[in-house]
Amino acid sequence: MTNDNRQQGDSIDLDRLADVFRARIAELIYSVWRLQGHRDGNNFVCPNPLRADRHAGSFRIGLAGKYQGMVTDFAGEAIPGTGKMSVSCLSFHIVLMHAADKNAGVRWGKDWAGLTGKAPDSLKRSREALAAFDDRPQESDEDIKKKRGRSQRIYLDKTLPWANTPAQYYYAGRGIDLTRLPAVPHAPRFKEKCFCGELGKPGTDEAAYLPAIVLPYVSMDGVHLAVHRTYLERTADGRWIKAGCIKKPKRSYGSYAGGFIPLWAGTRALKRTGEIVYAQSLGKAEGPVRVHLVEGPEDGWSVALAYPDERVHAAGSISNMGGLAYPEKVTEIVIWKQADAPGSQADQTFRRAVKNFKDQGKRVLIADVTSVAPGAKDANDVLKGGM
Repeated sequence: MTNDNRQQGDSIDLDRLADVFRARIAELIYSVWRLQGHRDGNNFVCPNPLRADRHAGSFRIGLAGKYQGMVTDFAGEAIPGTGKMSVSCLSFHIVLMHAADKNAGVRWGKDWAGLTGKAPDSLKRSREALAAFDDRPQESDEDIKKKRGRSQRIYLDKTLPWANTPAQYYYAGRGIDLTRLPAVPHAPRFKEKCFCGELGKPGTDEAAYLPAIVLPYVSMDGVHLAVHRTYLERTADGRWIKAGCIKKPKRSYGSYAGGFIPLWAGTRALKRTGEIVYAQSLGKAEGPVRVHLVEGPEDGWSVALAYPDERVHAAGSISNMGGLAYPEKVTEIVIWKQADAPGSQADQTFRRAVKNFKDQGKRVLIADVTSVAPGAKDANDVLKGGM
């Protein structure tokens, strides 16, 4: 689980840095990369400096619009050897300026962006650029609708309930026995062949399809927003683990900003009979409502097993927590804090999430796993330690 936390913490830093790079893309092109080319609408056009490209035209970098900061080579690969036509400007920078040394590229990028305190003026420029970046043209309603439709198909088409599938076996390997819950959870489903863009093209490359656990992101009123995928592989001794053949075995498709994964609704007592049954969805539940909020699914299932009467949501990331706006009937939120280093970017983002809920008038409780089990990184570590 240590690697999971490292990846999540790193992803928060890298996501922020990637946004700064996209927001300040013009500075990178002209002052850092010093590319020779011209502007064509929202794009900067020049020969691809990473290959023997003699003519400008197919290689483009988004200067504005919804593709701002995206580096695309329509004639082949934006970065030779990756198999990708489009990459982020941060990935491109690391290869172009740092010989693919990711650590060196990220260190330089943080310094340049002003994120390490070494360049206060640059930090000011980054903040101003990010403000403008947030106001850039977004996806059209039609684009969003198409993505939501596709993500829902990923979640529902040719999928199975989790029981007696590799989804159950993977969770069991993490100490998570969903059969111990008082009702059958509906959210996780298993997809035997789920497309992974890192491995090839859809419909043509059989190797681009992996088994995966799929989970839905929904809005506060229950509308499907996106899909979360955990890609799996089977080891030689028969265990199911996260796929090691890809860089990011956990991925989301579609924008889930402002939404959550409804892992477990808890239980409720029927007024007429007193019978204990599975609780209603958030949209149908009567207030006051308490929510346990975690980052990822494994943490969420661990909390649900420890507190089966409670409602558990996964935000997908700490940064998304900071943008959640729960309805008035949600009066109390228990946030499960991972063991992020004090003062780290993850810790600062967590504090902003706490402030977000307090500003909404919610009662906020923080469940710090280190106070329960010293050395634990998250709720799943606590669960496994208690087995």
